[in-house]
Amino acid sequence: MKMNSNETIYLQEDSRQQANKHDLKNKYFQDNGIKVLRSKLPYGDYAIVGKSNLTIDTKMSALELFNCMTKDHIRFRNEIKGANDFGIGIVILIEETDYYATLDTFRDWYRIPVWKSDGWQTSSNGTQRFKTHRKGEPMTKVDVSAIVKAMKTMQEKYAVLFKFTTKERCGADIINILHNRYDDYNNYFQKKIKEIKEK
Repeated sequence: MKMNSNETIYLQEDSRQQANKHDLKNKYFQDNGIKVLRSKLPYGDYAIVGKSNLTIDTKMSALELFNCMTKDHIRFRNEIKGANDFGIGIVILIEETDYYATLDTFRDWYRIPVWKSDGWQTSSNGTQRFKTHRKGEPMTKVDVSAIVKAMKTMQEKYAVLFKFTTKERCGADIINILHNRYDDYNNYFQKKIKEIKEK
């Protein structure tokens, strides 16, 4: 997705994002003339400068998401609730080897990585391979259906949306959400926050 050459976008990246681990995103930003300012964000990893009431929190994989929804669930929920209390809506953008258009697609097609004889597992579309942890053991034993159910509950209760992307398209999706579709997402979240406060 190429940006309007006459338009300069100023993107704020949280300074706690680890440097040199987001090369594909940074290349997209650089190639499209997007100016990136690294400074601490109160919530999330990315926001457009001057429009911090809409943020994106990236997760490097479904496994990181599972950790947030299980072991770190209370902290994760409180961060979302805290953001909402300040009028901020959050999109959780999960980077995966496969692209899942909806939570239901993710629930039906995501396969938890398990050990293979050479230590690698092929993704569901057969095009990607990724390292697993310990011989004979899956990387996680979570119930994906239960996780998706919890994600849907959070979307109902808070101003948060879970979206999927791939590492190759993540940079473009960040700009699409925060800039190109800012009004759509912000209007949805502000309406949701108002409903929450009125309960």
